[in-house]
Amino acid sequence: MIAIAASSLAAGTAHARQASAPPDAGARAAIIYNFTRFSSWDASRFATPSSPVVLCIQPRHALAAHLASFNGRPVGDRSLQVRQTGTFDRSCHAAVLGPAEANSARLASLAREGVLTIGDSEGFIANGAIGIITVGRQIRFEINNRNARNAGVVLSSSLLRLAVIVR
Repeated sequence: MIAIAASSLAAGTAHARQASAPPDAGARAAIIYNFTRFSSWDASRFATPSSPVVLCIQPRHALAAHLASFNGRPVGDRSLQVRQTGTFDRSCHAAVLGPAEANSARLASLAREGVLTIGDSEGFIANGAIGIITVGRQIRFEINNRNARNAGVVLSSSLLRLAVIVR
């Protein structure tokens, strides 16, 4: 009985450390996974032809647990590796940033490192590549293709056609 109570308390504490997930978190995570499927990076960004596409997200981000469910899924000839980390650098191919991490200097630095930046803060595509937005009750997205290309990432025409805004 004590062990059950302790594990429940530990689980509750761990959950409290993660930001509260929005009701549409599963759908947002699936959309982010699809962003990786419709993006291409230069082969030089990978150690080997079978190296995974690494998607980085802060462990406390509201979508972290939902994105973890896509770990190992196919991304073209590669697989997706979801990495929960506080360090976003060149080892990430894509990064999901919360409002606190999405400042212009950080986004520019990640682009120079070849990282596709994804976020949902208002005006994200001013400096980031893909911004997730809500239009009515629908989850949509905006793309700043110049920022994606500056990161060395090519977004497919299919993805560009689905965006609400493409800059």
